[in-house]
Amino acid sequence: MSKFMKVVAALMLSVVVVCAAGCKKEPNGNNDDGVIIPEGAVDGVYSVSATKKVCFSRGNLQYQASTNTWRFAEKQYCLLGENNNNIFSTYSGWIDLFGWGTSGFNNKYPYLTSTSCVDYGNGENDIACTKYDWGVYNRISNGGNQIGLWRTMTIAEWMFLFNGRNTSSGISFAKAQVNGVNGVILVPDDWNDTTFYLNNTNDGEAGFTSNVVSEMEWQNVLEVAGAVFLPSAGGRTGAVVHDDVGSYGCYWSTKYYGKYGAYGLWFDDWYLDTFSSTGRCNGFSVRLVCPAN
Repeated sequence: MSKFMKVVAALMLSVVVVCAAGCKKEPNGNNDDGVIIPEGAVDGVYSVSATKKVCFSRGNLQYQASTNTWRFAEKQYCLLGENNNNIFSTYSGWIDLFGWGTSGFNNKYPYLTSTSCVDYGNGENDIACTKYDWGVYNRISNGGNQIGLWRTMTIAEWMFLFNGRNTSSGISFAKAQVNGVNGVILVPDDWNDTTFYLNNTNDGEAGFTSNVVSEMEWQNVLEVAGAVFLPSAGGRTGAVVHDDVGSYGCYWSTKYYGKYGAYGLWFDDWYLDTFSSTGRCNGFSVRLVCPAN
């Protein structure tokens, strides 16, 4: 067994049950393989372990404090950037950068801006299958609008998604610039490499401009074939957005790291790390998934 697979296996054992909340409700319809695609999901199936498959939400998670409303971004390449500087309990705009475990449960509000990392999450515990998980605890207005339909991925699942799964094309991901936004394209398990030619696939050190994809190409070719795009939405510390929005992305997992940290996916123009640890008080992106039924 490779070192990578040993790490993944150990992490999988650390989470006895990953929330199996069904996104069978409020379906958009069935895809070509008969999989029920729920409201708010991309029409693509992704293996995140040897036995588990998921569908991704159609955009990063967003929140409006004034109405206590959660939604998915309207487009996969949408990011809110400096809007997050307005984070406050009564802000009527939308934010999309969140401290770890800030679902709103147990006073861990999505607009929390404390720079003390012990104020986030649930101590030295994972948030998988708990109400600290944004998707478990909240209704997503354009994602079925029911509690428990979605969840955050474990770090073992992020690792498997990028480095462990076998796809029909041999391709898992590619760095890209979609409609002028830097990020990472994920392709589904059944991706046909003739659908759209991607350069420097499965290469975390490739630059974003390895693949320049227009809005029309994304919407009419890649997205309809089940591709997912993770935009480089940057980060926030306290109430201040970092000045390099668009140059890197960090996506939370459910895995804690000591008292002050948590794990997630990190990528920029020359690097990609599926096992990155960072302070919980930083505001980063959340991309939810649901079981592929």
